[in-house]
Amino acid sequence: MNTIDPNAEALARRTSIHELCAAWATSAAEIRQAFGLLVTARDRLKTTFDGTGYDSRFDIAERNGRRPDYDQPAATLKDIERQAWAAIVGRLELRKVMSLQRSRELDKQLETGDGLPDLNTANVLAMLETTLNNAGQFLEEKVFECYENLRPRGWTLNEYKTNQKSAAAGVGQKVIMGYTVRRNYSGRGFEVQYGRAQDELRALDQVFHLLDGKPTQSASWAGELCDAIREQTKAGGNQFATPYFRGRCFGNGNLHLEFIREDLVAQFNLIAGGARLQDVKN
Repeated sequence: MNTIDPNAEALARRTSIHELCAAWATSAAEIRQAFGLLVTARDRLKTTFDGTGYDSRFDIAERNGRRPDYDQPAATLKDIERQAWAAIVGRLELRKVMSLQRSRELDKQLETGDGLPDLNTANVLAMLETTLNNAGQFLEEKVFECYENLRPRGWTLNEYKTNQKSAAAGVGQKVIMGYTVRRNYSGRGFEVQYGRAQDELRALDQVFHLLDGKPTQSASWAGELCDAIREQTKAGGNQFATPYFRGRCFGNGNLHLEFIREDLVAQFNLIAGGARLQDVKN
C-alpha cells in the first residue's frame, strides 16, 4: 500500500508557496516599473502638447472607460497617436483655411484614425506643405461655402426682405440669419446655437480675417464673432460689434448681422460669385 510522506508533502507546499511569492514579488516589481513608465510617458505627452489647443489627458492605462488589451499594445498606441495628430493639427491651425466640409472630413479621420499616416516629422511637414500649397483653393472653397450660407435659400433666409436684396448681386451690407442665437442660461444675454450656427459663424469670421490678412485673436474654439455675441450681451443687451461685424440678437433666434468692411465684402463676393455675378450684371 502506498503511503504519503508528510515531510515530502510539506516540502512541496513550501516550494509551491515560495514560487508563488517569488512570482508575485517579481511581477509586482515589473508592474511598478511598467506603471512608472506609463506615468512618465503620459506626463511627457501632457507637458509637450500643452498649449496646442487640444485638451486630452493622454491616459494610457484606460481609454474611453475601457481597459486596454495588454496583449495588443498596438491599439492603445494607435489611439494615443491619433490624439497626438489631433493636437498637432490644432497647433497648425489647418482648419482656419479649410471649408466646413473639409474640416468635418479631417475631424472624422482624427476621430477614427483611419488613413492617418505614421506620426513623424516628415509626415507632419508633408501635411503642412500640402495645406499651404492648396491654401488658395481651400480659401475659395471656404468663401464659397460661407457665401452660400448667407445668400437667400429656402424659407429660412428668403422670407426676409433684407436677404432678398442679396439675391442678385452677392451678399449685401446686412443679412438676417434665423435659428442662430438663443438666450443664455441667465436669460439676460445671448449665445450662438451650438452645431451648424456656431460652425457657420466661426467659418465666416475666419474668412474675413483671412481676407484682411489678420490672425484671429480668440483662443476659444468658437472664435471672435461667437465670443463677442456671448460676452457683449451677457449684461442684458442684445447688440455686439467686432472689427468686421456688428449686429443684434433677438429672442426668436434671429441674428441681424451687418458687415462693417465694405472692401472685404467686395472681395468676398468676387471670390465666391465670380463669373456668375458678372453674368447677372450683364
